[in-house]
Amino acid sequence: MTNEGVVAGFLGSSEYYNNPQKGKGNNRAWLTSATQDVLARAASTDEITNALTALTPGNLGSVAAQITHSIDHYRQFVANAYQHYLGRAPDDTGLSVWVGHMQAGLTDEQLEAVFISSAEYIARQGAGAGWVQGLYVNMLGRAGTQAEVNLWLSQLQRGASPQTIAYAFATSRESQGNRIRADYQTFLGRTPTQPELDSWMSRFARGLTNEDIAAGFLASIEYFNAPAKGKSEKADWVQSAVLDELQRSPTINEFNTLEGMLQ
Repeated sequence: MTNEGVVAGFLGSSEYYNNPQKGKGNNRAWLTSATQDVLARAASTDEITNALTALTPGNLGSVAAQITHSIDHYRQFVANAYQHYLGRAPDDTGLSVWVGHMQAGLTDEQLEAVFISSAEYIARQGAGAGWVQGLYVNMLGRAGTQAEVNLWLSQLQRGASPQTIAYAFATSRESQGNRIRADYQTFLGRTPTQPELDSWMSRFARGLTNEDIAAGFLASIEYFNAPAKGKSEKADWVQSAVLDELQRSPTINEFNTLEGMLQ
């Protein structure tokens, strides 16, 4: 065996990888330490990015998409919509029907538009200005200014349907920006930079769904290697991804299936 082979053996050992002064049990720290120990210099940004990509399962995106497009996700989304917009739990029939629509391609925004333009929602908020103000509070997380409310009231008076206005709120840049910022906090524990936010907004405008965006976060190198998330390990990634997306731990069968799929 060559000296290079011996060195590679040390670097590839579990002892080195998990050493609190060396690999620290995660890919990024291992790469940084290994480069310093062998080459006597810090790893470049490109070296880190390329190596972390190589060490991340190649099909992480497709496995993440199975989680974000699962029936459990749609059930959770529909149930949350009932509670948030109508102030009640869904009945079994309503839950089943809307989940079926979402599995068939109904988007989050289309479902939200139906809910917030429904007679039930309008009755809770009050017609006219009360309804429009409710859209600002429930969809954008803030009160609308008088000028903003008046603008939408004028649209109603000119014949715009409540569902058309509701869909405009659901797909607005402000609404999507809020959703993406929340995704950054949930999945990466940080605030996005403006270029990062603009990039996701652009993809959404080209047809990416919220489920696709969530899968993108879960499948990112940053998430897979985050010490509080994927921890550079398939098993930890499965546990964290299911918990973050479905708000519960994976069942034994889910865990074994998802971990087994990662390559």
